[in-house]
Amino acid sequence: MEKKHPKLIKIFNTNYLRTSYDVNGITEQKFQEAELVYNEKGLLVKETHFNNQNAIESIAVHEYNDDNLVILSSQFDENNELCQKNTFQYNENKKIVKKSCFYGLESPEYATIYVYENEQLIREDSYDEDEFAFTEKRYAYNESNLISRQLEYDEDGNVLYDTCFDYNDKRLICKQIRNEVLQKDRRTYIFEYDEANHKIKDLIYNFKDTLIAKTYYLYDDNGNVAETEEENLDTYRKTRYTYENNNCVKAEQLDKNEELMIWSEYEYNDQNDVTAIKNYITDEVDPTLFRIASTIQYETEWYD
Repeated sequence: MEKKHPKLIKIFNTNYLRTSYDVNGITEQKFQEAELVYNEKGLLVKETHFNNQNAIESIAVHEYNDDNLVILSSQFDENNELCQKNTFQYNENKKIVKKSCFYGLESPEYATIYVYENEQLIREDSYDEDEFAFTEKRYAYNESNLISRQLEYDEDGNVLYDTCFDYNDKRLICKQIRNEVLQKDRRTYIFEYDEANHKIKDLIYNFKDTLIAKTYYLYDDNGNVAETEEENLDTYRKTRYTYENNNCVKAEQLDKNEELMIWSEYEYNDQNDVTAIKNYITDEVDPTLFRIASTIQYETEWYD
């Protein structure tokens, strides 16, 4: 089936708020959360966000070039006054070379210039009104042309973060060390993969090389994530996913005792786009029961 492009998507949110200790003491709060407008190429050109009183909170408008790359993004507040405008420039290889930011109509231009060498990004420089301010980031590469080191700086030229990357023989990141230089701290991230290149393990160590967080992944025969198990020093969470036609239709969160805590259900259209999400929680009055906490509905108009 040929993929259709949406013309307009309206997102509605309904919250079911407990207002009393009576089991049926639930108040329904429904509002439109957002309205998304797309062009015929499927690119987002306007997004309007609303608060829970159905009043406009913000508007963003986007423009693109012939290569479908964004060249202008403007953000407006609830009074339709410009808050921020970002412009983007690209080279002949469609790589970004400049991003300019304006914070209001009278704002000076704050820009980031992206510097390349042999088509590799080696530096990001910050400019104020065409005046060089400081270098934000520098990049180094290994012999396989993969990023091996990234340095991030503050406005005074001090190194804030020094991050190094190691890769396995399939060019996947297997180790990342992030040094927080000024804070004298360090995080080490270890990633493991199965034979199909699915990530199966994330491990995070602190500056003492003590394991402080871990995530494990299991997959079904179609390569979909079937289960994740996340644990850090304070929390534990297991999530199980159920699929139909490779679309996730249910995600359940369990505690360490395999007790169900919350779950979400998903509905789809014939384009495999999500059309509805229903979220369930443990009832506050009777913990042996579950109740619906919120729903999200997506109403779509399509191009012919």
